[in-house]
Amino acid sequence: MSELLFWLSLPLLLVPWAACDDRRGAAAGQLIIAGLGLAALHQGVGTLDPRDLHDLVARSGSDAWFIGLTAGFMISGGCLFPDPRRWVRVVLGVPLIAALLFAVLPQGTVALLTGALIGVLPWLAGRFLLSRGWVRGRRGESDVVADAVPAPLTHPLLRLDRRVPSLLLATLVMIAARFGPIVVALVALVALVWREWWLNADTAAPRPLPFLPLLASLALGVWGWLAMTIAGSPGTSLWAFGSTAPVSDAASEWLAVIAIAWMIAMLPPWPIRQLFRSRILPVVAVAVVELAVTRGSSSGLDHWQPLLTLCLVVAAIGASIRRHPDGLAAALVLLAATRAGPMSVIAASLAALIPIGRRLVRPGRAYSVYVGVTGAMIVASVLRDQVLLAVMLGMVLASAANALDHVVAGPS
Repeated sequence: MSELLFWLSLPLLLVPWAACDDRRGAAAGQLIIAGLGLAALHQGVGTLDPRDLHDLVARSGSDAWFIGLTAGFMISGGCLFPDPRRWVRVVLGVPLIAALLFAVLPQGTVALLTGALIGVLPWLAGRFLLSRGWVRGRRGESDVVADAVPAPLTHPLLRLDRRVPSLLLATLVMIAARFGPIVVALVALVALVWREWWLNADTAAPRPLPFLPLLASLALGVWGWLAMTIAGSPGTSLWAFGSTAPVSDAASEWLAVIAIAWMIAMLPPWPIRQLFRSRILPVVAVAVVELAVTRGSSSGLDHWQPLLTLCLVVAAIGASIRRHPDGLAAALVLLAATRAGPMSVIAASLAALIPIGRRLVRPGRAYSVYVGVTGAMIVASVLRDQVLLAVMLGMVLASAANALDHVVAGPS
């Protein structure tokens, strides 16, 4: 019963299936807003039970404002807007709306109305501010539209003869990271980075200098040398490094900052130029980051976490405004992958697959659910330690999802 609002929010997963074709992005934005609201309530007051929330609203003015604002935000942004043509979509949110109204009224009426006005902002921003950026590309055509309808039979991911070596290297990295020596895992990861760069570089354009692969290789080498020196044996695996190696706080901070460098080199967020579009590397990088960073140097990562989160949130906002979906996905992957906990690892893995799905299939209802749930999980993960940045990120992601409606409606 203490998680009742969570269970009443599950019908919102059907919202993309009830929305019109040109409102699938808005449906994903609604899921992000609902997830942000649930995570805020759970973290702020420790319960999702409407009866407990009602008692808190009646006893404390500050709680009344916080709960009222969050409830109004969820009602307008997560349940009501912005598709009035499909009232069945509103019906799906009626149980959640009723529970939120019971929790807030009558003491928190003013806060509820204020939160409802705030919940409309992502739709307004996506509809009137960000949509032009996503629709107008450099050649008068959106990058999203161009990628939304690929040629299925000629897609690089489907050319298995070219992908077999990368898949074998990725498998070797995963096995070595879990069971084998650090040196084997890192050498295989360096080989995978270079192969993906050569495989995915644009052959029609002049090949740029391999700055990011060089940076990733250098950082991986330095990190591996320090890790093996600290562990005292080259046979230690990434899995065992965090629990068996005597890592001091100072060494952990250095390992973390080096790992951040090779993470950014392998998964460059906006505004770093995308030198290659790897389909395999992001998923492998999430697993290695989880083993080498969140386990092996967690205290050092906590030291850099506020600055890193600020930079990545700014990168996500810039990518949303400048219509760089790959840079946005990379920022989201890094935000989730650098946080401990199973939910963060799952969210990072799901975010790593977003660009793949966007290029392989035409964005549809299932993809809208996928993007919305992934975005909500990442925002909830960031909310645990960076409240203001998480709220900003959730609002921007919901706005960008709303802006995508005017792009998806064309090829649909």
